[in-house]
Amino acid sequence: MEKYQIQQKLGRGKYSEVFQGVNVDNNEACVIKILKPVRQEKIYRETKILQTLFGGPNIVKLYDVLRD
Repeated sequence: MEKYQIQQKLGRGKYSEVFQGVNVDNNEACVIKILKPVRQEKIYRETKILQTLFGGPNIVKLYDVLRD
C-alpha cells in the first residue's frame, strides 16, 4: 500500500469501502477499493467483473491488486 495514498472516502457497500487516492509514484489520481474480509472466491469475482466490463461507460480500469 506504500504505492498509494488515500485522500478521502467516496462511499461504502456491504463488502467494501471506496476511496479517492493518488499513486505516489507518478502523482496520478486513482480510486482505491478496499474489500472487507471475504472468501477468496468473492475477491476473484470482483476482479473478473472489472476486467470483463472494462471499456464500458462509467467503468474504471483495474491497474493493480494488492493483498495485505
